[in-house]
Amino acid sequence: MDFKEHFISREHIYQGRFIDLYEDKVLLPNQKEGLRIIVDHIGAAAVLALTPEQEVILVKQYRYAAGEVTLEIPAGKKDHKDDDPLETAKRELEEETGYVSNDWTPLGSAMGAIGFCTERVYFYLAKDCVKKEHPLPPDDGEFVEVVIMPLDEAVKMVHEDQLIDAKTIITLLKAQKKVRENRV
Repeated sequence: MDFKEHFISREHIYQGRFIDLYEDKVLLPNQKEGLRIIVDHIGAAAVLALTPEQEVILVKQYRYAAGEVTLEIPAGKKDHKDDDPLETAKRELEEETGYVSNDWTPLGSAMGAIGFCTERVYFYLAKDCVKKEHPLPPDDGEFVEVVIMPLDEAVKMVHEDQLIDAKTIITLLKAQKKVRENRV
């Protein structure tokens, strides 16, 4: 069976600063028309930052959409669709935590809401992170607290359902495997 849905037309519903909302008509595999609501997102990058002692640098912040305080890896959206995700990850690490690294490893990417959103998050491992004397300032309206803990403790929190952020869960598990295998 050919599962591909074929584009017929698009209506632009909303334009935001980093997302656009569309209603697409598509031709389904059974030759009937279907409607797809698409959130077109600019893309993002996330970083699992490790200190020289193999501790994870996380940020605690309130997430309005979730309605709670969360513990996450540093991350953020790209400024423009064609921005290099690695440069975005470096910027976000410095802005959110004050830490920098010269040792970066890509860990792949994922789409967190693949049924309706085009956002792809690129994951990185930054090793031997050190506090910068004069880091970039955080974004306006961004209030975070840096939390540092052993990598295994953060992974344990994943398995105990204490972390709810998908990008954090994915990146922690990918990074732990690489660190354990001494591949980075």
